[in-house]
Amino acid sequence: MGDDTFIISNEEYIEGMKEDRSEKIKKLVEVTKCEHLVVKIMFRIGVPFEELVNAVKKEDIDMLVMGTKGRSNLASVLLGSTAEKMFRHCPVPLLSVRPQKS
Repeated sequence: MGDDTFIISNEEYIEGMKEDRSEKIKKLVEVTKCEHLVVKIMFRIGVPFEELVNAVKKEDIDMLVMGTKGRSNLASVLLGSTAEKMFRHCPVPLLSVRPQKS
């Protein structure tokens, strides 16, 4: 068997994820015809609801829109969902969007 192992650093992985997510967000803004809105793409590492609340405060955001379905695991079951925490702690109006059922 040949050694065809591909090694990527954490930094390269994170950079690739940022690029991929940025492109998806830009396409979503285009498709939804929201070009007139100010869209700023930011990436943070940390506790999701804390990072969101901090970004809302720091960026002087008027309203936050977020999905209700994210990555879940046992910790989220025990500690509550990010959306639920945001509804309790978000300092601005929060619009929650659920995924469309197929």
